[in-house]
Amino acid sequence: WIVGWALFCVATPIEVGFDVLHYHIQDGWSALNGRLERDLAPSGMHSYFNPVSHMITQALIETFPAAIVSFLLGTLQAAILIPLYLLCRRVLSSAGHDSRVSALLLAFAGFFNYAMLTVTASIRVDHWSAGLFILALLVLVPKDGVSLGWKRAGVAAFLVGLSVGLKLTSVIHAAGIAAAILVAVPGTRQRMQAVVAAGLSGLAGILLTGGWWMWKLWTVTGKPLFP
Repeated sequence: WIVGWALFCVATPIEVGFDVLHYHIQDGWSALNGRLERDLAPSGMHSYFNPVSHMITQALIETFPAAIVSFLLGTLQAAILIPLYLLCRRVLSSAGHDSRVSALLLAFAGFFNYAMLTVTASIRVDHWSAGLFILALLVLVPKDGVSLGWKRAGVAAFLVGLSVGLKLTSVIHAAGIAAAILVAVPGTRQRMQAVVAAGLSGLAGILLTGGWWMWKLWTVTGKPLFP
């Protein structure tokens, strides 16, 4: 599946929509070439987005031919189906319907949604955040009904924190994982421990991927998010 989808991305015309031309290439190129302060406003609001993911894609563009870049990015996109399938499988199993076929059909239905298809053969990385959120949910739905504790809650929140640090619009996933932790963890004491662990690890995830950029914006504009 992964190799097949990656090859499909290679054969698909590369998506160069407005966002790609407007700031995805600009942000990554500026960051890799030491021009962040000089180029901090040419793309308007989008100039102030964390450039880490754009730096990754730009580094691929400057290192490999286009076909290899498409293949590598297609591999990452295709890999999201795996945790999505496992999540569907566990949820169905907990409801008394342990069917691999049903889980696979649900996973494919989720994978082939409009938003996901728009990032096929594209250097846009919105689906990276979605993939981290799905992984976080998978952590909160353990196999065989295992009791959920603060450690799993911390891991789930850390994964979502990484995506929030990469792109602030992923903060909607922070609200989602917080609600999921409150529902999934049983008992008042365990739930309180999970909330503390999730808060600290989620903040650590945000700082790991976005802390340096928040500091950069603070030193340049006086604000850690948008000027």
